[in-house]
Amino acid sequence: MREPRGTFDLRNFGLRPHDPADFITKMSGAKFDHRAEFLRWDAFIGNVVVGLALV
Repeated sequence: MREPRGTFDLRNFGLRPHDPADFITKMSGAKFDHRAEFLRWDAFIGNVVVGLALV
């Protein structure tokens, strides 16, 4: 996911510089805040991962 300060990498949840090799053409208006808590998102991901592990 691309945002104004860089690319948010969903594999490691880190922010890195933009890289044209990523071929990301759209940019989010949201700014990444490493201190933010995403309780609802974390719960959703926990359910999805658990669900996939059972398949």
